Amino acid sequence: FNAGNYNTAISQSASAELISKILYPNR
Repeated sequence: FNAGNYNTAISQSASAELISKILYPNR
């Protein structure tokens, strides 16, 4: 487990959350 992978995971999670908010603003 290293910081690079952790940061990548956080980025992907944040991106997915942002996309979800854009696609499903009422949820």
